Amino acid sequence: MNKAMSKVNDLISEKGVYEDLSSYFQNRHSEEAQAILNGLNFREFVAVGINLRVIDEDIYKRAYCSLVLRDWKNLENTVKGMRTEYKKDTLFQDFEMLAKQWADYPIKDLHKKFGVRRLFRL
Repeated sequence: MNKAMSKVNDLISEKGVYEDLSSYFQNRHSEEAQAILNGLNFREFVAVGINLRVIDEDIYKRAYCSLVLRDWKNLENTVKGMRTEYKKDTLFQDFEMLAKQWADYPIKDLHKKFGVRRLFRL
């Protein structure tokens, strides 16, 4: 997963932030296409697990919220391009739903809420 997202981030750096990377799917077996799909499939898998309450959302959100939000922002236009190209509006819908929900309800500043001593159980 880390290797796939590292490759995706390299592609984004080359093409520009928030660019549609769906053109890489002209060769579905290319390293770039596979990296994008691996990253999207992993985020979708986790989002489905959270939405079905199989994966604990609070723990995952505290650990990975910024990465999920970053990845959705970086890949949103790619997903929309794929949906248009493949005529499937449901592609990666759980990932989208989760990212939008987390963007609307960000993590609270734990230092303000609990104080440093409580947060680290000192």
